[in-house]
Order: sequence, then structure tokens, then C-alpha cells
Amino acid sequence: MNSKERQIIEGLKVVCKCKNIKQRDFLKHIKAGVATIEELKKATGAGSGTCKGKGCTPRIAELLNNRALTRVSTINYTYNY
Repeated sequence: MNSKERQIIEGLKVVCKCKNIKQRDFLKHIKAGVATIEELKKATGAGSGTCKGKGCTPRIAELLNNRALTRVSTINYTYNY
């Protein structure tokens, strides 16, 4: 598998299962300069599904961590139930 094929497959991975938002959607916003979990949620609609972000927030943080020089912490993140 070449790098372009790998990139396409990675982009199709679902980050927010409630809203079926794919990794490519988050990566597009990260590339455009969105740099926080809250900004990504607002830009994509993630975190507004039935789990209220409990499932996707760690995945969003991982995407940001993989593309940033600083680590994004979800330890003190407050979920709205």
C-alpha cells in the first residue's frame, strides 16, 4: 500500500461514532489552523451526539497530539451529561 492509499484509508476512519464524522474532516480543520478540542468540536459537530463527547473527545485529542508539538490533555475535561 502506498502512502496516498494509506492516507485515504486513515481519512475514512470514524472519530465521532454518534455523528459518523470521519478523521479526514478533523484533519482538514487541523490543517486550516484549528488547534483545540473545543474548536474542532464546534467546526465538525462532534461531541453533540448521544454520548456528548465521551467517545470522540479522546480520539480528537489523539489527532491533535499527533500533529502538535505540545500535548493536549483531556484529564480535566468536564463532560456535560
